[in-house]
Amino acid sequence: MTMPADALTDREIEILRFIAEGLSNQDIAQALILAPETVKWYNKHIFSKLHVHNRTQAAARAKALGLLNRDSSASSSPLPIKSFPTQMTSFVGRLREIAAIKEALDRTRLLTLTGLGGAGKTRLALQVASEVMSEFSSGAYFVPLAMAPSADHILWALAEYLNLQFDSHMEPLTQLLQLLSRQISAAGVGQFRSPD
Repeated sequence: MTMPADALTDREIEILRFIAEGLSNQDIAQALILAPETVKWYNKHIFSKLHVHNRTQAAARAKALGLLNRDSSASSSPLPIKSFPTQMTSFVGRLREIAAIKEALDRTRLLTLTGLGGAGKTRLALQVASEVMSEFSSGAYFVPLAMAPSADHILWALAEYLNLQFDSHMEPLTQLLQLLSRQISAAGVGQFRSPD
């Protein structure tokens, strides 16, 4: 049985790769910053498209069709151009906040949104990022820091979510800055400088 190359979305293939690696729905949800119910919803669609009934069959069918061998990155860049969690609902309102954030981003490289827990800071930031992404040719990345217990853990959170592996012969921060500098240079945006 054959299927069109575009029958599965990029997200479905991403989830299918995790399934083939033996990850649970909970593990996949954590890796992709999705709710477990959302992963189950994707699984249902994947199984339907592949005409299978379970994870084992899905992994076997994907391997047989060569879906897991497909190159998931269009560029030779070591970092993804976009790695934002999929939003399952539309964004409504907050036009003043969006405009203020965009204006602030014209003046600075780092912007922190503060507010009470549950106020929608992350959702607002993701909405703005999706609207201005085309202005950042070197890429845009979403790295959740909620689980980083202190500032000392931020570097390791970045490494985990950007899928970086550091060489033990060089300081991890230096390696991260060099990688980001290469990304920016490759995009023709200029040099990234570490803070003094």
